[in-house]
Amino acid sequence: MVQRTRTNYADLLRAFGLASSERQISIAKLCGFVPIHETTDSFSSLKVSALLVDEEPPAKVSREPERRIRESVPLPFQLFMPVRFKPLEERADKQAHWLYQLAPISPEELRKPENPPPLPAKVPLMPWSRLWPFLRRALSRVQDGPRPDIRRLVKTLSTLSPPRELPKLPVRRWSDGSWILVERTAALEPFFEDMDSLLHALKPLRGRGALQHKSVLAGPPFSLPPSGTPLLVLGDLGLYENREITDKWAAFGRLLQKRQCPAFGLVPCPRQRWSESIARSFTLALWDEGIRPPLSGVGQRALPSRSSSEPHPGLEDLKVMMTPALGISPRLLRALCRLLGPGIGDVGLEHDVFNSASFARNLDRLALPPKDAMAYRPEFSALKPEPRQKIAELIQAHMVDCSSPIRAKQTLLLAECGAPISQESITEATEILRRCCVKLKDLMASSKPGQGVDIRKQGFDRYIERELSRFCSRGDEEAALCWLASIYLYRPGMASCPPELSEVDLRALHDLLEKSTATEERWRLVQMLDELEVRPQQKEAFQTEEASLEVGRTLALIKNRGNWLDLTLAYEDSSQNRVQWDISAQNKRCSLSQVRSFTMKSSTEEREWKIARHPPGASLFAWDRFGVCVEFQVQDTRFKMRWIPPGSFVMGSPSDEPGRWEAEGPQHRVHIERGFWLGATPVTQGQYLAVTKKTPSYFKNAGFDAPVESVSWQEAREFCKGLTEKLPHLQPGSSFGLPSEAQWEYACRAGTQTALYTGNITIKGENNAPELDPIAWYGGNSGVEYEGGGDSSGWKEKQYESQRSGTHPVARKKPNALGLYDMLGNVWEWCEDDWHGDYQNAPTDGSAWVGPGDRQGRYRVLRGGSWISSARRCRSAARDGFGSGLRDHDLGFRLVLAPSSTENPEDFLEQEERVQRTVSAVPRAEPGQKQDTESETSRPPGWLGTIRQAIFGKDKDEDKKRG
Repeated sequence: MVQRTRTNYADLLRAFGLASSERQISIAKLCGFVPIHETTDSFSSLKVSALLVDEEPPAKVSREPERRIRESVPLPFQLFMPVRFKPLEERADKQAHWLYQLAPISPEELRKPENPPPLPAKVPLMPWSRLWPFLRRALSRVQDGPRPDIRRLVKTLSTLSPPRELPKLPVRRWSDGSWILVERTAALEPFFEDMDSLLHALKPLRGRGALQHKSVLAGPPFSLPPSGTPLLVLGDLGLYENREITDKWAAFGRLLQKRQCPAFGLVPCPRQRWSESIARSFTLALWDEGIRPPLSGVGQRALPSRSSSEPHPGLEDLKVMMTPALGISPRLLRALCRLLGPGIGDVGLEHDVFNSASFARNLDRLALPPKDAMAYRPEFSALKPEPRQKIAELIQAHMVDCSSPIRAKQTLLLAECGAPISQESITEATEILRRCCVKLKDLMASSKPGQGVDIRKQGFDRYIERELSRFCSRGDEEAALCWLASIYLYRPGMASCPPELSEVDLRALHDLLEKSTATEERWRLVQMLDELEVRPQQKEAFQTEEASLEVGRTLALIKNRGNWLDLTLAYEDSSQNRVQWDISAQNKRCSLSQVRSFTMKSSTEEREWKIARHPPGASLFAWDRFGVCVEFQVQDTRFKMRWIPPGSFVMGSPSDEPGRWEAEGPQHRVHIERGFWLGATPVTQGQYLAVTKKTPSYFKNAGFDAPVESVSWQEAREFCKGLTEKLPHLQPGSSFGLPSEAQWEYACRAGTQTALYTGNITIKGENNAPELDPIAWYGGNSGVEYEGGGDSSGWKEKQYESQRSGTHPVARKKPNALGLYDMLGNVWEWCEDDWHGDYQNAPTDGSAWVGPGDRQGRYRVLRGGSWISSARRCRSAARDGFGSGLRDHDLGFRLVLAPSSTENPEDFLEQEERVQRTVSAVPRAEPGQKQDTESETSRPPGWLGTIRQAIFGKDKDEDKKRG
């Protein structure tokens, strides 16, 4: 059996802190640590004394002064504190999930439609009415017609010379054997349909054999047409990008001139990109919207070219219009360019976009890369409604020949980008994609055990497999499933699986699809020096035990389905790194070196941590087994506060909790998105005196460490204002105030859901609950020996007999898991909220429940119970309500510090003065007269305060008897 040593890690740290600086450096080097530079704003400047403060004094009346080690020792790693919490949408029950309710999509729906609606006609580059005269000019020649030329005949006879033949009027007729050369290069792909349409319309007009059509790939053909044969080239003649091919075409044009072959060119290329050699060799005409081709024998000339590095003026506008499109076909590209107007959306823009390497290409469609699409999305949303609607209609009209999942994804993408899409269309598209997800789930379930998913036999094509390998590592299940469904096509007969899709990817996809039905597990997020690790969690508590530096420090308990976490690391150089974390892997850790903050996203929540830094205005910033604490100092008086991390909890009590009041329900979940500072103890008499120079407490003999009481809600807020003014170096926008009721209960519970933050409660008598004795001063154990205590000889069923009772010095009982003392018992604590009889319509974000309008005459919430309270009053969910001007010997408060936490204290002082005078005139019971008894179970807790005194104040004998 292994014997335990008599020293622990805390003793080693204390010894390390007492050593000299030279010895500390030597010890650190032996342990493998390297020196680091000490900074003024990071947690590396914390004192080791802050880590060694004994936060749990013995439960005795006399207490030794708190011990502190004053030497400063830099820590060899950064400590992080939680600052933000965001709950994600909670999953429904397994059988209620849509994966189990919807029918899988059929193979027929996954195919492209057999008889789709006709696509919109492609907008021609040039209307036929303008194009026809140029073609007539290019492909014809002048010949003698059948009608005689009388004028020429008279002129010949006037010279007294007989004509050899009868002159006839000249006419222009189609030339026999005209040549048309069509360039089929990749750069001209957006114009292929225009070329085919021109040939289709021209061939019937010329007849068979009268027109020779040839396709060329790179440069002119090797053969020349017969002498005198007209030739028309449909293409760019190499003008877009290949200078060598342009020179070949120019030489070919000169050869045609020598053979007296009329050479024409119909060019879908802006005149700024023409070369002079081509313009001299061919009769050129620009093939574009708004241009009139020349009708004479002289072609158009080149214009001064712009810089090749200068982008097209319409490129940025076109990118904005392409943002909500999954794919852009040449027809859709032409339609979008026409929306830009003549001169901007020209053929040069079509060519540049379709041939740019910065656009993603898939077969004959192109799209913006995801990063660019996200960057241009705000600009698209800022467009006027009419252009957005026109663009959306064009995109949807050009997707009618796609499968239903593709059209559904396109509809949702348009709606996400701000296009005007009806709710019915969004609902229908969502259902289609979900049915695709059901199909994928069924395919996974049909795979043989132990063999994973044989995706090669399930009807995926190679494009889908590539997308699968990209999306199966994402932590967002919904996004991955929808994207997979949107690219899912049914194509049987797959041969093999591509190498980029490994078995690891297949297993990851299997986990991804089963995440919605997986069992929710709890994990511990642990910091190991400068590394982050996730461990399985067995306990249900928050942070209940101290973790040494060797075993790691628990940052949070997280809930997750599946084995993936999404981790985003932000570094000191402002760069970020997103990590898909497989927490099922053994000894899988993440480095925190040079990290200033990180965000963790599970299937149920999202949390953010930042480096713990010294807050402005604090005299001490420390970290111990409970977490972060700070001290603010006014003269020689210290105010200690604890950092309450953000999180979620169920507020209120269940119907079967012992001692429950109806005002504690209904239970509801509250999400505290931002962390806040909360006083480690209630405000003491010494602290109140240091700020206000007043001592309102009835139990002055209890000492300066006893909680201040006899303080109204208004006076508590005045104190908060005065303390804020005495600490001018606080962070701008921060101020002291009273906690909201949700903040108070969240901090009191410290991750538990039982009646007490230590467990359940057993009420053996009105003033007898053994579980309260270690953590609270209440009616069963609050006996005192100092003078001035209240008479408690007549209290019923006390745990310990006593003649006089009163308040006790703070921090003499055990704290909760967050290091907060006296959350239950000693004094009631004011909250910011107005009193409500139950939690119907209560806020769920942790904010104070303050009604609209004038707050005059409203009651305020009190929490925690006091030294005079019965056992049922001292529970985490117990609550009461009193008038804001009421002072009593069991009413105190606790501080909260948060940015813009509450209204300024003076906001309601003027309108509350009359309430204060009225309530203060109501006779109150003497110390020792209990005001909350077990016999009053039919009354809500708030009724037992000022209202009870106003009703029963005249019958004092009955009131004393009831006490």
